[in-house]
Amino acid sequence: MKGIQKTYQRSTYFDFLKIETTSWREKVRFFERRYEDIIDLDYKDQLEIWYDYGVACHELGEYHKFINIADELIPSVIKNNITHIRDVNVYNSLLYKKACSHINLEQIDKGLYILSELIKIDANELIYIKTFIQASVQKAFLVPEPLKKLCVASVIIFILISISELLIVSPFFENWSGVLDQAKIVALIFSFVPAIIYFSVEYFKAQRSIRKLLKYARTKQKQQ
Repeated sequence: MKGIQKTYQRSTYFDFLKIETTSWREKVRFFERRYEDIIDLDYKDQLEIWYDYGVACHELGEYHKFINIADELIPSVIKNNITHIRDVNVYNSLLYKKACSHINLEQIDKGLYILSELIKIDANELIYIKTFIQASVQKAFLVPEPLKKLCVASVIIFILISISELLIVSPFFENWSGVLDQAKIVALIFSFVPAIIYFSVEYFKAQRSIRKLLKYARTKQKQQ
């Protein structure tokens, strides 16, 4: 009976492997439909399905879910000394996809930290360096919400002053035109200058981080 039970449990694993590699939704549906059978599998088979399920969630844009899965799987693969799943370095793969998930959720600092650690582990993996550079530049373009509101408010004030000048001040209070012109200039400056300054500072910091990381990667490659 144990042999029959083992064969049935193993069939769950083989049924999962029959799913096309990129059929992400089908993998998610299978996992959720056969969850009770999956948790009865041997640990290595179970881990392989969990890993594929996590990758499927990541590919479908379910980044929060993937991060939770990765946080469970990473300590487990370390503890059980599982390095590869079907020739894929499972530890590095989970970390890389976790970094990408954070970046896609605009949690860029978390993603950059993970990528920098991955580059220290394997400086020859160019995708880590490329993603780090892209994320660093992306971060420079992410203007904080308070700064966005300041820029938008300044544009609105500029428009309101211009309309009031045209409809009220010019026809009836011409001597106030100079004051309003100065107010428009101030509003115009605050509508874009703070964002430019922020971008310039962040871009400079990104370039410095990239140069530092590339220098580290080249040094490590020479040592290997």
